[in-house]
Amino acid sequence: MSTSPGESPTGRIRIAAFVVLMSFLFGNNFVALDVGLRDAGPITLQAFAVTWAALAVWMLTPTERFPVRTMTGQTRAAVVAVAFSLSVASPLLMAYGVQRVNPAVSAMLVTTAPIVTLLLERVVFARSLVGRSMTGVALGIAGVGLVVSPLGDGGVSQVIGILSLFGASTAWAVGLILTRRMPGVFGGGRFVLWQMLAGLPVLYVLAIVVERLAVDWSWSFVLAAAYSGVFAKGMASFIQFRVVRQSSPLQSSLSAFLVPAVATVSSYVILGDRVAPVQIAGMLVIGLGVAAVVSTGRWQGAVEPPP
Repeated sequence: MSTSPGESPTGRIRIAAFVVLMSFLFGNNFVALDVGLRDAGPITLQAFAVTWAALAVWMLTPTERFPVRTMTGQTRAAVVAVAFSLSVASPLLMAYGVQRVNPAVSAMLVTTAPIVTLLLERVVFARSLVGRSMTGVALGIAGVGLVVSPLGDGGVSQVIGILSLFGASTAWAVGLILTRRMPGVFGGGRFVLWQMLAGLPVLYVLAIVVERLAVDWSWSFVLAAAYSGVFAKGMASFIQFRVVRQSSPLQSSLSAFLVPAVATVSSYVILGDRVAPVQIAGMLVIGLGVAAVVSTGRWQGAVEPPP
């Protein structure tokens, strides 16, 4: 059995640095979405953002070559499956959630992804839950209860937002698991590009049919879509793909520790949004749950990267 690049001391340091960078990029994405949604619908905003993201990944991988004609059937299937999870379902559900729940609280709810990842691994791959994992799940559920407890003034719309954010978290977890385990996923950044390009036609068709691709053009919209695309979906997704392929979905999900903190600070500084103390407490409880989950290390190196 070969050694995963993420298992060496240098590899662990590199992955830790990538996780911190991902946290910063993903955390500020919630603020960017909130700003962009003031001038366009969620589908239209994400269609433009994924377009920016594909351009960014293309520029990050100038020397890689992987034309469609050389893809195997397994790779084509992997591109479509990962595209649906990471470039269509997760972004759309996240945007619908941020439209109804403030960015900081949205980030807190989406950080349940490591716990969702563990539960999906348990269901799909029949992994047993050790004591710490079960504790992590319980803490995650308790933390979510604290985060959503002050909500309710928004009525049905806010409930839809909360469910959308959980859906985004689930779709994200599914995408990470598919990236790690599905046959046909190759190690280069061009896979990230192809799965984005595969998702774009779906996003634009939905944007035209549902929202008529309507945009109130402004510099704030352009900058929000560009940040969400280039940095959060482009650079961060490219880094995330590398981390998942070199370590595990749970290792990649470690960014959940810092994302809500980044989103909370940024939403306060940029938007003036505040969160209740009980929601901060919920964020910390979710963090403890994530810590319990990832400390088991059950799937680190469980699947070797391709040669």
